[in-house]
Order: sequence, then structure tokens, then C-alpha cells
Amino acid sequence: MKVILSVLLCLIIVSNELTAQSVYMATEEGGAGGIAIYDLATCQYTTLVSGITPEFVDFVEVPGGFVTVTKPNASNTATFYFVDPASGTTTFLASALTNGVNGIFSTRLLLISPTEVLCVTGGSFYLLDLTSNTISTLAIFPSENSYSLYEYNGVIYYIGGFANDQYNFYSIQLNPTFQRSFIETFSFSTNPEEANEVIMDRASACDVLALTIGTQVFLVNPNNNTTSIHCSEQPFMNNFTSATAPLLNGTSGPNCNCIGDAGTWDWSQMPLPFISTILACAGSTITVPHNGDETPGLGQNLAFVLIDPEPGQHFYNQFTSNNIVSIYDSPVLTFIPGVTIPGEEYWVIPVLSDAPPGSINMADPCRDIQFRIRVRWFTPSVNFTQVNAQPCAPGQCRTLNVFLQGTPPFSLVYEVVAAGNPPQVFNATFNVQTGTIQVCPPAGFTGEVEINALSLTDGTNCNCSN
Repeated sequence: MKVILSVLLCLIIVSNELTAQSVYMATEEGGAGGIAIYDLATCQYTTLVSGITPEFVDFVEVPGGFVTVTKPNASNTATFYFVDPASGTTTFLASALTNGVNGIFSTRLLLISPTEVLCVTGGSFYLLDLTSNTISTLAIFPSENSYSLYEYNGVIYYIGGFANDQYNFYSIQLNPTFQRSFIETFSFSTNPEEANEVIMDRASACDVLALTIGTQVFLVNPNNNTTSIHCSEQPFMNNFTSATAPLLNGTSGPNCNCIGDAGTWDWSQMPLPFISTILACAGSTITVPHNGDETPGLGQNLAFVLIDPEPGQHFYNQFTSNNIVSIYDSPVLTFIPGVTIPGEEYWVIPVLSDAPPGSINMADPCRDIQFRIRVRWFTPSVNFTQVNAQPCAPGQCRTLNVFLQGTPPFSLVYEVVAAGNPPQVFNATFNVQTGTIQVCPPAGFTGEVEINALSLTDGTNCNCSN
């Protein structure tokens, strides 16, 4: 007996308030430091000063230029310089012996008056007086990494961390005496990526906070400490994080009244946030777990953009006519025959913009974009392979391996056709994605036997029929 296999294969399975203001960001150019101004409306930057030496870990704009601070050295000494943006020259201001941790995230600066810079390094707070170039100690909290120091709605906030991945959030009061008031603790235990974004350096623009991680620019919602990506793939941001600073006069502008927020995902419905894929049977709908907490500005609507991603490109750069498959006006995604392809992995990205329902306007400076979620439509499939490809003796049975794709359990209907004999139809159930079937031709039969899969239904009631 020779077996001919027929395979039934129905394709293989398998935020935040945004303003169009600008912030300063540190650049990396040939090992020396630089400072650029970054437009949050266009996601474009302009280098203002390059080749700044010595290298710095944080900076702040002051009247007439910038103040930079170096990483504390082996002797725990941090050095402050004034940078003239016109010439790029640096002038020594002062040095401070700190009591903190020698690390790149350990020093942050904040301008609190035209002549005073607040500095925190390793949990120790200092005040740099620009009129006398002297440093005074305000408070010392030793053995603490200092991650964020920023002002929001007239209040100074600070985030410090320890070796056990616990990050404490405080408000800071300077007058009449220095006080640090505890707000809450962050941890990596619930959502490592978002916790990581929360602790990074921030710069305020129109009461909106921007931060950078790697090649991405995020916006932070200070009300609930959630973040959403706004720009990405910036060529000058080479390190894990880039220092940011607010503009000295960056609190006004034509787009400072943006209130749009694309809302958040319910990550509890995803077993592995940022990694998992939502699967659905081809022809059915997919409901993505959006919390429905968007806040549209005037004329704005929330859309869910289905992207066929281009390999190697970040999702912010995928909003092109070649990559956008469909735009939905609700989190319920319908399968589009002839357009959405079973087995293809798509990305779903919420976009809030000044556009009619079911469309987007990427030129809207007040647009807001949330993280993407992966989705895939599929149909189950089955494949047979022979355990032994050699012909068998007349009347002898043959065992075949069965490989299934989909969600168990599977219900398979198949037929066995021995040439010159009526087809025999069989039903088989498989609780896992592999198994075997036995094919037995009629007694005394010699010749070829054909195996055809007729229909397959998986545990989600997704069906593929011949």
C-alpha cells in the first residue's frame, strides 16, 4: 500500500496630555556632550551646542546659557560649569563633595530662580548660587540614587531609588526650610516597562512632562504616572536615557492648551503585556482591551489604527499609506475579507487626533498616541506525515502523524480513499496539537490510498472546511 496525503491547510496560525511645546535634550556626538531643542509638535530637533566638554550627566537653562554638572568622580565630587551657547565654551563654576552613589542617574538639576539651581546627587540636596558660584547643603539622604527632579504646577517633585528596585516619590518644599514629603512608592513588580519610564528624568512643557529612553520620547501623565510614546528613532539619542530640561521661557505658546489623552490599555487582560498577541478566528471580530478613558480635545476623536508592521521599524514610524490596513472608530476590530489576512500579525494603535471618527490626523500637534497591541486572525490547520514512507504489505495498516495548529481541543473529519472503493469518512478528537491516526485499507487491497482532511474545528469553535 502506498499512501498519498492530502492536507487541509487554511493558512498557518500562527497618555497623556500633549502640548506642542519644546524641551531641551542632551545629545551624544563623538563622545562629547551636546544640547538640542526638541519640538514636541513635529518630533524634530535642532542642535544648539555641540562638543561640550567635560561630558555632563545633567543640565539646565539659566539666563544667558546653560549650567552643566559632571558625574560624581571616584572621590564623589561633582563639578558645575556654565556653557555659553553662542561659542560653546565652558566656564568652571564650583565643585561639590557629595555623599551619594557614583552613578550616571545620580545627579539632577532644576532652576528654581534666575540665580539659583537646585541640585540633587545621590540623595543629597544642594543649592548653587550663580551670583557667587557657591554651593550650600540643604539636606543629606545618603546611599540613594536620584532619578527625577522637576517642577509641575508650581510644585517640585523628586524620585529617588535604592538597590532593591524600590523608587520613592516625594514633593519638595524649600521655604522656609527644606522638607521632603513622601507621596508613594514605585516598583518593577507590576509593569517593569512603565515603572522604568516613571523614574526617568523629566522636563516640563506647559505642565506636560517629557522624558527620553533610548531612541524614544515619552510623555508622562503626572496624575496617574502613566506614559505613552510620542516620538521615536531620534538619531542623537544613543544611550539608555538622555537628560532633559525645560525651556527657561517655555510656558507659553500657541498649542499650550492641548488636553487630548488617548487613554490606557487594560493590561490585566494580557498575560504578557507588550508581548502577547490577541488571537481570533478569521471572520470574527477582535475586541482590544481599551479602558475607554480617553479625553478628547476640541474636534478630536479616538481611532484604533490597524498596522501591518514593517520589520525593524518602531510603531511610531508605521503610520504610512503602505502600512495602515484599516482605521476603526471603536476598539472592536472587524475582519475584512481580502484585506486582513489570516496568519498575519498586525498592530493596533490608539490615536487621538483632530479628525472625523474612523480617521486620523498625524499633523495635529495635539495628537496623542498609546502603545501598540498585537492581534492576529487565524484559521486552524492540519498536516499529516508518514511514520514510515516505505510501501506496506497488502491489507496492512499504516500509522500517520498528525500536526495541528489552533487552540485545543480539535475535532477533525477526514476521509480515506482506496482506489476503486467508496471513501471512508472518520472523526477524530485531539486534546493536544499532535497525535496519530491509523489507516487500514480493505482486506487484500493493493495500490494507493489517499487521505483527505475534510474539516477541522478547534477549541475556539474556529472552523476550516475543504
